[in-house]
Amino acid sequence: MSDPIFVRHGRLHYFVREILKRLRVPATHASKISDALVTSDLAGFEGEGVSRLPYFATRISAGLIKANPEMQIAH
Repeated sequence: MSDPIFVRHGRLHYFVREILKRLRVPATHASKISDALVTSDLAGFEGEGVSRLPYFATRISAGLIKANPEMQIAH
């Protein structure tokens, strides 16, 4: 098993946000998604945090997740 790598959460947030922006996710959405992923890691839910980024990136790249969906609030 490899040794853990420690990264400041602000730098990790920036890294995740920039990857999402390069995948054409709008900056505001990329920032919110990054917040959620990093916060999950900080809360101890590593399986729901930044480790999910490759999964999301693959699905966005394949067109299975829309990078900028059009959504409306119905109620």
